[in-house]
Amino acid sequence: MEKTKAQEIWPQKLFVMLMTKVLVPLFFIFIFSVVQVIRIGFFENDYALLLLGSLLSTISVFAYTMTGYIYGAAGRRSYLAMLLTSSGFIPWAFGIYLTFYRGFWSLIELQNGFEFLVIIKSVTFIFLGYFVVSNFYKITETDKAFLDLAKKGNLIPDRDA
Repeated sequence: MEKTKAQEIWPQKLFVMLMTKVLVPLFFIFIFSVVQVIRIGFFENDYALLLLGSLLSTISVFAYTMTGYIYGAAGRRSYLAMLLTSSGFIPWAFGIYLTFYRGFWSLIELQNGFEFLVIIKSVTFIFLGYFVVSNFYKITETDKAFLDLAKKGNLIPDRDA
């Protein structure tokens, strides 16, 4: 029986590929916020929130992925795994913040006059936020599929039955 491309890269390489698709936009946001904090100041505007959000989201994506992979594959349940899994809301909320507040809401600056820089900045944040949210969603769905596959292969004892 011949393996498909998805079966060949399953699961370690797939998790790494999906994590990379989330971490690259977060890295760009981190670099942008560091430059702006150095240039303007830590308490001016919301650049500190961008800095903190990108750092926490990076840690949360890594923790969420590893928790599902390590604890989920073994079938173990713990409060640490629950806490690390619930940290998955951080990149989701940060991506929503990037898309709607830093993206769409920043278009309100156009009422003062038309500027291409405002449009470029808001479209960039819309796309970065979208990439964070959509690729993190793919990580969660891959994690669910990995757990289902592990249960079917009797790697995890079925506790629901």
